[in-house]
Amino acid sequence: MRCLTQSAVTQPVVQCQQRQGIQELTLNRSSKMNAMNLNLIQTLSDELWVGENLGNVGLFLVRAQPGSAFSAGGDIQEMRGLIVPKDYDSASQWFRQAYQLLHQIATLSTPYIAVLNGPALGGGFSLGGYGTFCVATDSTVFFMPEANFGYIPDAGSSFYLSRLDGQLGVYLGLTGKSLMGMDLVYAGLASHYIPSAALPDMEKGLRKMISPSHAVINQLLDKCSSTHMSDEDVPEFSLGGEIRQAIDRCFQYDDVRMIMVTLKNETMDTSQSDRVRAWAQETLTALESRPPASLIVTLHQLRHSRNRSLVRCFEKEYHFCQKFMQQHDMREGLKLKTDPSSRKQQPKWSPANVFHLDPAYMVSYFHPPSPRELRMLNSKDMMQHPFRHYKLPSEQEILKVAETMTVPENIVDYFKSLQPRKVGVSKKVRDVLSRKSSLSSVCQ
Repeated sequence: MRCLTQSAVTQPVVQCQQRQGIQELTLNRSSKMNAMNLNLIQTLSDELWVGENLGNVGLFLVRAQPGSAFSAGGDIQEMRGLIVPKDYDSASQWFRQAYQLLHQIATLSTPYIAVLNGPALGGGFSLGGYGTFCVATDSTVFFMPEANFGYIPDAGSSFYLSRLDGQLGVYLGLTGKSLMGMDLVYAGLASHYIPSAALPDMEKGLRKMISPSHAVINQLLDKCSSTHMSDEDVPEFSLGGEIRQAIDRCFQYDDVRMIMVTLKNETMDTSQSDRVRAWAQETLTALESRPPASLIVTLHQLRHSRNRSLVRCFEKEYHFCQKFMQQHDMREGLKLKTDPSSRKQQPKWSPANVFHLDPAYMVSYFHPPSPRELRMLNSKDMMQHPFRHYKLPSEQEILKVAETMTVPENIVDYFKSLQPRKVGVSKKVRDVLSRKSSLSSVCQ
C-alpha cells in the first residue's frame, strides 16, 4: 500500500502490513510520541478508506511501536507553526482533517481494534476510543492535556466524555486527571484490558480468524483478558467508592465557580475521610492552574453534548477551535509548551482568575459562528457508539436492573451472564450498587 512505497530514507509515519485478512497499522513517529501531524492523519485516512472499500480486509489492527506512546494527540509543534503566526486557514484545515479521520474511524463497517500499548492523550486516545474495540494494557495512560496549552478537550471528546457515568466525564475533561490500565475499562473509555504479555496471543488468535464478526472478535478479546486475570482478582477502580461519590457531589454544577467553591468546602469538611479531603485539594489546585476560558467552554460543551449527535459534537468543537486559535491563551500555551527554554514558566492566562471573569468577555467564544464549516467524508451519524455493548455495563443500566431485583448478588450474576468472560463486571456492579442503591449495605 502507499505508505510502504515511501522513500527508505524517510521512515513512514504509519507502517502498514496486510496478512491473513488483517490490515495492521503501526504508528511510527516514536520520537514524537506518535503525535498526529498532517502526514499521519492523511496516511491513516487513506489506508482506512482503501481497506474498507477496495481491499480484502477483515479487520484493522492499530497500535504503536513497542516501547512508544500510542499517541500524544495533536502535534503541538505543527499547531504552533500555524497558530502563532496566525495562519488560521491552514490551522483550521489541520483540525478539519483530524476530525474527519476520527469520524471515519467511528463509522467504519470493518472491525477496528486499537491496542493502547502506551500513553494515549487527548486526540491520541480518540484514534483508539472511536474504534469498534479499544484495548487498554498495563502501559496505557489516558488524560486530556489540552487545557495545559490554553485550549479545550476536542477530537470528539465532547461526545464520549459527556456519556460517561455520572459526573466522571466532566471531572476528567476539566481536571486532566490521568487514568491507567484497567481504570479505562471501568470508566467506559476502553472495551477490554489485556496485559502487554498477552498481546502476542491476542494477535495470533486474530490471525486464525477469517472475516470474523464483531461478536466473535469480542469473544476472543474477552478470552485473552480473562485468561490472564479473573473477574474477582481484577483491581478496583481508582475513582470508585467514596471518590466517585465526591466527584458526583462536586461536579454536578453548571458553573465552574460553584464546582471550585464546593471543592474548597470539601477540603474543610471533617465528616469526609482524609482521602476525600486530599482528593478535593488536589482537584481544586488543578482547576486553579487552568485557563478560566478553557474551563468555562469545556463545562458548557460537556453539559450540552450529551444530547448532540457525534457529527454535531465535532461541528461544535470545530467552531470552538477556530475561536480559541485567535485568543491569547492558546498562543501563550503553545509557545510555552514548545519552547524548551520556557517550559518551566507559568503561563499567563487572560483572564487569569475565573472569579474575576467578566461574562461579557465569554460572548466572543460563542458568537458569531466561526467562518469555516466542517464537512465529513461520509454522511453517517450516531447518538451512541454502536458497539457500546462490548464495554462494561453503564451505571444507568445497572441501576435500571436494580429497580426490579432485590438481591445484590443476583444483579451481579445477571450482568455476568450477559458477559460471562468480561473482566471487571462484578467489581463495577458492586461499586455502583454500594454507592447508588438502597442495597448498598449488603454490597459492602
